[in-house]
Amino acid sequence: MPLERIQADADAAGLSLLPIGQRGAIVLANRYLRAWRLPQGLEWESASELYRDALADVPPDLLELAFQRAVRECKFFPTVAEIRGHANPELSRRKRAMNRLAVALSKVRHAAASEARRVGLPAIGCRHV
Repeated sequence: MPLERIQADADAAGLSLLPIGQRGAIVLANRYLRAWRLPQGLEWESASELYRDALADVPPDLLELAFQRAVRECKFFPTVAEIRGHANPELSRRKRAMNRLAVALSKVRHAAASEARRVGLPAIGCRHV
């Protein structure tokens, strides 16, 4: 596979891993967690802060899907672990894909640098010392 294609795939994979951040997580938590009654003794402010902090590293599309699944499948107020559990399989798949692309990119760059050294040309994207 050509270097440009691998780089484009790696860039796309990297974008699919961008986290929602605290602001996005609180928006989704506020929207979806209101589907349940809060457990007795739990206040909305403290609950929303906990969910905001614990879910901020999940990509937005996966967090949205995780909340949607929780609404369909959870009978009671879902824990952070339950919500993350809905996102984790796809998040893990994306991380593995990103790692494979990084390895492939490294191998292609190394091969290009080796070939360039062999024929005496400077390699593209490589630093010379």
